[in-house]
Amino acid sequence: MVVLFASMANAQIFSNTIVDPNPSNFNPFVLGQVVDPNVTASGIGRGSGINANAGADRYNANNWSATFDASDYFTFTITPNSGYLVNFTQLQFTFQRSGTGANAFALRSSQDGFTSNIATGTYTGTSTSAQTFSLAAAAFQNVNAAIEFRLYCWGASGAGGTSSINDFSFTGTVAQAPFLTATPLTGFGDICINTTPGSNTFDITGTNLTAANVTVGPLTGYQFSTNNATFFNSLSIAHAPGAFSQTIYVRFNPTLVQSYNGNIPVGGGGATTIQVPVTGSGVNTAPNINVGVVSGITTNSATVTVTVISAGCTPITAYGIEYSTTPGFANGTGIQVPSVNLAAGVYSVNLTGLVPPGTTFYFHTYATNAGGTTYGAENSFTLVSTTPQLNVPASGPGSLPAFGNLCINSAVGNASFSLTGSLLNGSNVVVGPLAGYTFATNPLGPFSASRSFVNGGSGYTYSGGNLNATVYVRFVPTLVQSYNGNIPVSGGGATAITVAATGAGINTNPSLTTENAIFIGTDGATLPATVIDPGCGAIISYGFEYSTVNGFTPGTGTAAPSSNLSGSSFSLDLNGLAANTTYYYYAYITNANGTFYGAINSFVTGTIPTALMIEIISPASPIALAPFSIKVTAVDNLVDRTPVNVTSNTAVNITRYTGGANVLTPPATPAGVIPTGGSSIIIPGFLYSAPEVGVGIRAVRVSGMALANSQDTTFDVVAYTGPSTFVWNSSINSAWLTNTNWFGPPVASPGAAGNGTVNNHLASFTSQSTMQLTALGGVGINMNTVGGFYNLGAIYLSETYNGLHTSGFAAIGNSSTSINGTLTLHGAPLNNVGGIAGNNHSSLLIGNYMNTAGTTVIDIRNQQASGSRFMTLQLASSGSMVIGTGRSVLLSLLLTGTADKSVTVTGGGNLTLTPSGAGTVNTYAGSWTIANGSITAGTNGAFKNTAPGNIMTLGSNPALAGKLRMNGYNVFLGGLNSVGTAGAANSVDNGNASATLTINTAS
Repeated sequence: MVVLFASMANAQIFSNTIVDPNPSNFNPFVLGQVVDPNVTASGIGRGSGINANAGADRYNANNWSATFDASDYFTFTITPNSGYLVNFTQLQFTFQRSGTGANAFALRSSQDGFTSNIATGTYTGTSTSAQTFSLAAAAFQNVNAAIEFRLYCWGASGAGGTSSINDFSFTGTVAQAPFLTATPLTGFGDICINTTPGSNTFDITGTNLTAANVTVGPLTGYQFSTNNATFFNSLSIAHAPGAFSQTIYVRFNPTLVQSYNGNIPVGGGGATTIQVPVTGSGVNTAPNINVGVVSGITTNSATVTVTVISAGCTPITAYGIEYSTTPGFANGTGIQVPSVNLAAGVYSVNLTGLVPPGTTFYFHTYATNAGGTTYGAENSFTLVSTTPQLNVPASGPGSLPAFGNLCINSAVGNASFSLTGSLLNGSNVVVGPLAGYTFATNPLGPFSASRSFVNGGSGYTYSGGNLNATVYVRFVPTLVQSYNGNIPVSGGGATAITVAATGAGINTNPSLTTENAIFIGTDGATLPATVIDPGCGAIISYGFEYSTVNGFTPGTGTAAPSSNLSGSSFSLDLNGLAANTTYYYYAYITNANGTFYGAINSFVTGTIPTALMIEIISPASPIALAPFSIKVTAVDNLVDRTPVNVTSNTAVNITRYTGGANVLTPPATPAGVIPTGGSSIIIPGFLYSAPEVGVGIRAVRVSGMALANSQDTTFDVVAYTGPSTFVWNSSINSAWLTNTNWFGPPVASPGAAGNGTVNNHLASFTSQSTMQLTALGGVGINMNTVGGFYNLGAIYLSETYNGLHTSGFAAIGNSSTSINGTLTLHGAPLNNVGGIAGNNHSSLLIGNYMNTAGTTVIDIRNQQASGSRFMTLQLASSGSMVIGTGRSVLLSLLLTGTADKSVTVTGGGNLTLTPSGAGTVNTYAGSWTIANGSITAGTNGAFKNTAPGNIMTLGSNPALAGKLRMNGYNVFLGGLNSVGTAGAANSVDNGNASATLTINTAS
């Protein structure tokens, strides 16, 4: 069994909360369903034995049987997309019944033809019952085709009793299936048997494969290799799971004269076997020779020289010519004269003792090997005569070819034949006449009914009793009839001869094909046609004739001429038609013989949408103040709800029709536009201001096609329960406690009020942030609003944040004018701090990696904006202050924390402690580790001045250096350590003034 793991375990595959005034009106019901993008789902439907029963927000039915009935069920069909597998985990649903409704149920599937129960249950109450059925059985794993589940219900005590599904969810995973692909393999063509040509190749690529070996072959006549050296009838290739790539070398070894076309099977790795087509034939070809060249013709002899074009698959064993005085004699029936002088692909035959002079001899060349005997086309020669002779070859070179069928009064056929004469007496030689044919000595004419060849004339040779001429023949039929006949040739004292001429006059009608319509719209289509035979005579017109009457008689419809005939095709763009209508049409051509039609064809114009439908809300239950999307679809009507393309850009808005004082905020106005030629649009970026049950919305057309409003759709907005990362997202406001100034978890702004309230919220300033308050420079926490105590996980300014602040400081402080307050940091986990892979911190307190092109300093201080009171920073947990090189963190307020806490300063930047406001000496009593970077005293009270506590360690393992900068201020510590392989780089710097470093407890 192949087991694949998707990116999310036990995710929703197909679910629906079933929110609709009466969903049972539809069979199936699909509105509001949520479907994994890699499957399609039918919706929830019902069997033929039960009837719809009205009920809001529940798929309700009655007419249930008292005992099991195979037609009483709810149905769900799930179809994986091509190349995907579904692994089901369970079906969860809410069941509800009336007092007389069905009280027993069983789940079955199409995997075994609905013959066995997957799970069963009973419920005799009348409220709702949550049910969970396991689908972990092997039959429901790695499903790669449509699967139907049926929930059969029975046990009703009355036909009017109802049972319903109020919601359902199929969970599990959808994963891409293992699959193999292969590049094309070049065909081998014809290969002589019992020989081995060079190899051809194809490449196999696999994705998501299991560890099972990849196999290639077998296929008769072929062998395979991975190295083009050692070949096998089949291959079994070991590989690691996952991706796979291999070049396969293929060798063709034919042993019989036959076709070896076939498909090479390639499988394994858990993938469906694919076939790689290959072509090749085993042949045992005979020789290929030419017709021979005649020379040395006398009154009784001639020499024929033959060229062997190809010897074939095996050596030539016999060769020569055979001849006869009968034109067109059959191969093998002539007088055979073998040759024995084949050399360098050429042989010759000397023919002697031929009689009588002046005779025309016809001959065939031949050559034989194991593949058979090949004969050349018939050739001829004429012995030198002792009496006047006229000669025209009866076949082969110099003979008159057939003219075939030609249209009368328009088409012209041109051909020629060779006329020779010997021992002529010099009198004129005359060719013709023959009805339908004219003759000339030049291919361009002039042509006449007969042509005389005069001794010493031009355009041919006639002298010394010898004539050598080419006679050009033109065929111009005027009647529909056969013009087969014999052209007379006489004169020169020779016996008259004839030349066979064949041809016929025709007057055919056009024929054409009415092709299928293309580019079909709601009011038009393009009609194409193909001319099979244009017929005789000029085309006068062409086009199409159409009607809404099936089988209408040609000539009774609406004619629509075309004008774009090119080659054998023409078409017509037909417009102004009615929507959703069947049109029948013929293609036609008109010439002098009349109008001729192709077969009838038809098309149906598209449907015009009449209304909007809210098809999907994603997620089905949005989180308050988190973005969600709405899919709006143009449909034929609000009953069938079939998607239909719009004919013009159609703008839509989403309006709320039920709900409290909370606000639905669209991403734009209008919210979105369904484009011309499309049927739907997914509009992202909606926000709802607070959690709420039963929010009702409808889609409303703003401009474009006149579409009716959608039916009302309701959904629930839920509270956020996920990770606690908040991103600042305001450039015009500075109040920390204003929820809309933050993007992320929409429950509130980061942090929580109250003395000792613990949370790990991360307040983040990233590339999404637009905090560039040039007048105020930062964010204010109004301690009056939170009762003087505010709790937070961590404050983080990322490497992608490049806000420009007043004096280059990003400040955070108390904006209250009436109350002092305490900001408590509890630490928050964050990986890859500063965008640095592996820079992970389980308890980040403060992070500063601001872009150095902008502000580089964060100042956490007493007052901010219009505030006039103080703020204390309390460290409730041990953690890290991660400050990037070139960046600084200023703590310009009182820092507190107990001795069991510890702070690690790292990142290469600087931390400056300047106590003020609520106290001038920091009371933080925990330890410090300056792992990488520096810590600076901003005043004499930077460090707690009594033991124990305040032990400071400079440096760390691995080799990073730490520095204490006294900066001219007295520093009191409980101990001072220098550690790490970079210990020599650790230092204590007194700055530019005298001061005292006091170690209260030696270390």
